[in-house]
Amino acid sequence: MRLRLTVFLMSVFASLLVIVAIPLAITIAHGDEQHMFADRLQDAVRMAGVAQQADTPIDTKELDSQLARYSEVYEVSAAMVGSSGVVELQEGAALDLNDSAVQQALGVAMGGRPSRDDKAIWPWQRTNMVVAVPVLRGDDVVGIVVTVSPSTALRAEVRNKLLTLGAGALATILFSMLLAMRLSRWVLHPVDELAAAAEEIAEGRLNARVGTVDGPPELRLLAGSFDRMAQRVQQMMDHQIAFVADASHQLRTPLATLTLQIENLEAQVDPVWLHEFEALSDEVARLSSILDCLLRLAAVDKVQPVVEEVDVAGLIQCRVRSWQPQALARLVSIRLDTGPGADRPVLALIDPTLFGSALDAILDNAIKFSPPQGTVAVRVLLEPATVRCVVSDTGAGLLDSEFERIGDRFWRSKRHQNVHGTGLGLAIVRVLQEAVGGDLTFAPNTPSGLSVTLSLPRSTGDKGDPHRNRPRPVMARSEGPAPSGSQDHQVGVV
Repeated sequence: MRLRLTVFLMSVFASLLVIVAIPLAITIAHGDEQHMFADRLQDAVRMAGVAQQADTPIDTKELDSQLARYSEVYEVSAAMVGSSGVVELQEGAALDLNDSAVQQALGVAMGGRPSRDDKAIWPWQRTNMVVAVPVLRGDDVVGIVVTVSPSTALRAEVRNKLLTLGAGALATILFSMLLAMRLSRWVLHPVDELAAAAEEIAEGRLNARVGTVDGPPELRLLAGSFDRMAQRVQQMMDHQIAFVADASHQLRTPLATLTLQIENLEAQVDPVWLHEFEALSDEVARLSSILDCLLRLAAVDKVQPVVEEVDVAGLIQCRVRSWQPQALARLVSIRLDTGPGADRPVLALIDPTLFGSALDAILDNAIKFSPPQGTVAVRVLLEPATVRCVVSDTGAGLLDSEFERIGDRFWRSKRHQNVHGTGLGLAIVRVLQEAVGGDLTFAPNTPSGLSVTLSLPRSTGDKGDPHRNRPRPVMARSEGPAPSGSQDHQVGVV
């Protein structure tokens, strides 16, 4: 936008400059031509006065002498043309009576009036200036004094003035360009600040504000309104998170009481109603899981990550080992591939606790949806600025139309409705990844299943000596997999 505004302002300045410069250039060329023409006309009038008195050979000789001196001094052609159109006296270059300019000047002079020249002479025009003045005796034209002056000096003078004008115009353009850039920067500074603040808010940093900025009063007013709006949005989000957390916390006590009462009633339930009783117990357990996820989601939305340099490969190995018992209980194998540099630490700038929680949710999801004898592959991929952790399962996967919804809160594929879960797991993972400055992407796995990629900013510290001391893996404070048969730990479901 700044470029467009600068171009617009430059267009306005250039248009104004053209409107001023073109008439000024015409005035310069025409004024110099008129000045030279007036000077030559005055000389021709003086010599016509001498010719008017040339009744004797002595006077004719005097006229010829003046024409000769004039031609020598000013380097022009001077001639006396009789009323019959014949050149009677000639000094300098021969007068070309067939030249259109000469014929036009002679035609005007034959009418008893001096010739006129209102045309501007430009540097690229190689024309001569023709002046013709009639010699009158009474009302009769007895001859015409004609001077033909080269315009070389005039064209050079006009060229120099136009070059000076062009240099001034160029300097004006450069100044106007700097002025336009300065003006556009001043005008759009609040817009840039608004865009930066809006981008930060879009990335989840709701405390971003524009603050005090320079610029037009209207845009400063808009910046203030934006800050008030952002403050209101942050307050609403905080109230919403607090409400979810408070509601979930308040519901835990009656839910725990309900769970205890149901367990006490189990021994007294008639076997005929045992199936319904078990369904009721499952729904209560599911409600308890949802409340746990809501509490965790409320906590994650307000988390302040502590980013540090962590051996992410070692951390992934620890989390994979923690999930091995859960995978074995479901007859699923976990395969870990840390890449060719397995003997070196893979350093990333992350919050180990948040990343461990995100990886736990993804591993839980992958194991849950993998069929018996299935495989969960965990790979660590190194890129120049990124470390990628790819978790792939061999489950049923998702349809192409479902990838737009994956990660939304409480969303689950219709084909997985009978699988235990809340639909909040991957939503929590997404929030955790955003908190540590990473990225979360989903893709279909080949030949079947889902592939989830966690992208983390890589630290440059792992490019040093490969034999240096390996940093101790940071153990994430994650719940980890619960014993087989318990579902309380599960937070990641599709």
